[in-house]
Amino acid sequence: MSSRRSPVARDPVTPQEWQEAVNAACLMRNVADCMMYGLLTGPAVDVARCDDLLERGAALGIHPEPALVEASLKSLWQRLLLRADNRQLATGNSRGRRP
Repeated sequence: MSSRRSPVARDPVTPQEWQEAVNAACLMRNVADCMMYGLLTGPAVDVARCDDLLERGAALGIHPEPALVEASLKSLWQRLLLRADNRQLATGNSRGRRP
């Protein structure tokens, strides 16, 4: 996982921005964990930035919203499964829908 920051990365300012950033950081931290165990592949996640936002958010009393993070993970997972199914259909190697 990369520790390089995007050249446009900025810190949240308002409480709403902090909440959104903390939720996103938690989501991406989960994605990074999935990548670490080989469950996902893709672009690198800036784990250090995620951890920094989570720690600084916590210091402000802002914590990830579990229901929102879980819903985001489910949505991401469904999109990944759909993409995999579409690739299988395109290659004629369909094994049916996943549960």
